[in-house]
Amino acid sequence: MAVSGSAQVSVHDLAAVSPGNPVRYAIFRGANLPEFLCGDITGLPLRAILSWQTPPTGPDFIPIWGNVVNTHVQPIITNVPPGDQQVRLMRINRVTVTNIDGAGLAQYPIAPLLPIAGDCDGNSSPFGGNIYIEGDFTVKSDSYFNSANGEILPGQHPPAYQVFVHKVGSPAAATQLTNSFNIAVFPVNPPPPNPAVTFTQTIQVIGGEQYYLYHEGVVQAVNPRTLGVWEASGLAEGAYDIEVRGFVWSAGAYVPMATPSQTQRVYVFNGYPHTELDTAGNPFTAYHPQVELHITSPSGDCGDVKVGDVIHGTYSVTDHFFGTLGIGLVQITIGSVPQPTPPVVPSGPTLYPAAGTFGTSGTWTLDTTGMTPCGYTVVLSSWDRALVSDECWGHYNQIGVGFCLRKP
Repeated sequence: MAVSGSAQVSVHDLAAVSPGNPVRYAIFRGANLPEFLCGDITGLPLRAILSWQTPPTGPDFIPIWGNVVNTHVQPIITNVPPGDQQVRLMRINRVTVTNIDGAGLAQYPIAPLLPIAGDCDGNSSPFGGNIYIEGDFTVKSDSYFNSANGEILPGQHPPAYQVFVHKVGSPAAATQLTNSFNIAVFPVNPPPPNPAVTFTQTIQVIGGEQYYLYHEGVVQAVNPRTLGVWEASGLAEGAYDIEVRGFVWSAGAYVPMATPSQTQRVYVFNGYPHTELDTAGNPFTAYHPQVELHITSPSGDCGDVKVGDVIHGTYSVTDHFFGTLGIGLVQITIGSVPQPTPPVVPSGPTLYPAAGTFGTSGTWTLDTTGMTPCGYTVVLSSWDRALVSDECWGHYNQIGVGFCLRKP
């Protein structure tokens, strides 16, 4: 196909590809992975390779024409007798549980496992905000559900579960989660055009006990496999245990599974508490990295500087889980023309752990040679290492300091 003023490209219909030169693909399980008992598997990394003309030769093959995608599978264990039904924990805030260490901190990842597509990268990272708990049951059945809309059929009793959280070392009893949250269900035979149905998971009171009912079958999918959403914002910093208890229907009631409940420890951190001032000068408690930024010479904060001067200043970040900082000049435009932004150079490293575990401090410099006279702002930004809610980043803060750049 050719269009005036554009490049020409040839495209191919896969249905018309010659049998002698088909699209080739391969899926590999990474080598030297540890072996697991089937009932303990929470996720295994896979790599899929799509290659044009050249067959992949192994998991490290890079195709000239094609693509490489890393993902993971969470296999359904079908050889477990019904009496040995098991509940499994898989991920917490998009971190596979095998990549959470004994202190409850996410790592990237714990050796010798490989990174898993879609997971957050941990760096001795705590958890905060709404904590999403994912898992499944090892024995599934589609007979519980309406194949068109995914709803539980009258008279059917799919597996049930309860989720509890408990602060490590607290004498108080564990707290059961009973809040509502949404899940996406993919029925076996959904009507067009949308394959997914959004359900609001609400607690069900059955026999005087509170349960969530499980909605996944062999074909009916739930993605992601959210078992609970723990609203942990505002909780005190520290280690907490998440426990999922499974139940099966027997003799007209839900009874505990014969297999054990599943527990995962996580370290909860909802930001570094410190005092800041609002725009009216009133103090309040903030929960993010504490940052400071100053100009020390040749003028001080908000002073006059001449083009060609080298500005010197200080910076500091304090946090229980320092992650990263950045210092830079805010770009301005004059007459709709963007002005150059020479680098602001810090005196030390800006990333954990080289910059420090609980924060860092140092000096910075900015050479104003070649800059256009005007008002400028230097900004210090910082993130902590927390994995907040269903995202892969933590708490953020920034501060700026200005100066007026004049002609020599």
